[in-house]
Amino acid sequence: MKKFIYLIITFSTTIIVGCKSQGTLKLTENGKIESGKVNLKCDKPQKTYTKAVDIALKGSVAKLESTEGVDLNATVKTEVVKLTQYSQQGLDLDLLIFRMCQMTNNKAISSEQAQEIITLAMKTWNNKMSINEQKNVISQLKVELDSNLKTANELKLNIETVLSSLNLISGDQVLRNSKIQISPILFPISNLDKSPVAVSDMVNESITKYLSLNLNTNELEQQKFSATGKLIALTLDKTIPTFNSLADRDGNRYPIYSTIWNANSNNLSKIDVYDITKFQKTYSELNSLKANYDIVINRATDYLTDLSKFFKPENNQIKKEDLEKILTSERFAYDLILTYSKSLVENIENLSKLQQTVDESLK
Repeated sequence: MKKFIYLIITFSTTIIVGCKSQGTLKLTENGKIESGKVNLKCDKPQKTYTKAVDIALKGSVAKLESTEGVDLNATVKTEVVKLTQYSQQGLDLDLLIFRMCQMTNNKAISSEQAQEIITLAMKTWNNKMSINEQKNVISQLKVELDSNLKTANELKLNIETVLSSLNLISGDQVLRNSKIQISPILFPISNLDKSPVAVSDMVNESITKYLSLNLNTNELEQQKFSATGKLIALTLDKTIPTFNSLADRDGNRYPIYSTIWNANSNNLSKIDVYDITKFQKTYSELNSLKANYDIVINRATDYLTDLSKFFKPENNQIKKEDLEKILTSERFAYDLILTYSKSLVENIENLSKLQQTVDESLK
């Protein structure tokens, strides 16, 4: 006859408040359960609870009883968090553990798993953040996000204005106006297009062409270039202060707020009714956007300042080194502006997608 090992399992009554073990398991020689089960003795609290509390708790327990496998622990946490909103109506840990104890008996699970589930429920309850509290934090984060997105939109409009002004000034209508014969020679359009030619070589080529066309002795073209230079300088004197105001170097005009996020940093990990990482990603994109914005604005302002100085030379004489300096400044400015403007556009696109994701998930 096949021999069986009979084991009486007894637990310390101090493991979980309100739960004591009782029952018998029949194990095979390999230690596998063949029959029988262990029940926890569940002591009902000697208190009176409202009908709403009891109904809510029974509903959660019923859901747990129908959940199997690895999903059980996750469901325990979710349901306990949902139940925290009934704490103001009288639901306490005693009743919660009593119902959890009953649930583990009804599912006829192992004593180890029963202890794990009830301990998890206790920890979740003691670390609770009610659904209403969670929703309140999420609501505040949404307000902060909306405010930051308004700022992001202002930055986008500012950049569009800056780039438009920059392209107008450095384009063929002003700085490289073909009607002023000297201008496009001294300022080759290729300098804006990442020319492989070194600036020093470009300047030498420009001067050679300038002299070969006898522009140095052409009084009319000299007068036209001089008059255009003064006009450009006047335009820049009005434009640069605007760019400086848009730069927001002290961070007060276009702030990116993270006040709500930082104030709730200790509670964010407790929020499980919403994927909080969606908000976290928006802060990363916003900070990146502001950093890219600052680089574009500052570099554009520096370039216009250098250009203004170029057209205000000492003794009204432009030297070869002056031309090399402004073309170097221009090339460097456009290289950085192009790079960081693309990154800024990506930031805007990502924020738009994140905003849509947040809005849809909060419906």
